Amino acid sequence: MEIIPERRRNVNLPCLFSHYFYDRLRLILYNGVKAARAASKEQQEVLFMQIQTQITVDLNRPGIQSVPAMQHDAKTRAVAISLLSDGQPWQPPEGVTAAIGFERPDRTRGLYDRLSDGTAAITISGNVATVLLTAGMLSVPGCVRACLVFHDENLNQLSTFPFRIQVQVNPAAEAPQM
Repeated sequence: MEIIPERRRNVNLPCLFSHYFYDRLRLILYNGVKAARAASKEQQEVLFMQIQTQITVDLNRPGIQSVPAMQHDAKTRAVAISLLSDGQPWQPPEGVTAAIGFERPDRTRGLYDRLSDGTAAITISGNVATVLLTAGMLSVPGCVRACLVFHDENLNQLSTFPFRIQVQVNPAAEAPQM
């Protein structure tokens, strides 16, 4: 429970009981408003030169999740994917590797687990997989279908149900320098 700073006031004995309830009510309302603001906040977190959108996918239940992105953005947009299995958090077992597969609107498909500089494109922490979106994935405006693909050492494969990346046309992409 968070403590908010106490205001100084004169307290007399007959009012002591009402001050207690007043302070409790003030604390409950303060924390309730704070929680409501956090819940209504957009599910995007801005990091240094990186926009991170959070979605949830269930390995046993198809659902439509959508992620906004801009055409030609490269390594600046990330998706933090909370992994569930029948509504319960699911964590990939040890030794499992992840890749992201996608299909652009022009029917070009791709699968990657590393960026062009050799660094990992996907990091997994607990039941959250964070994927950096590449320029190749975001080069064509429209709806990009994507899914996470997990492989173990025996080459068994488990994929998430697809989610959508809505790539918006970037008007600055073909604009001449002025």
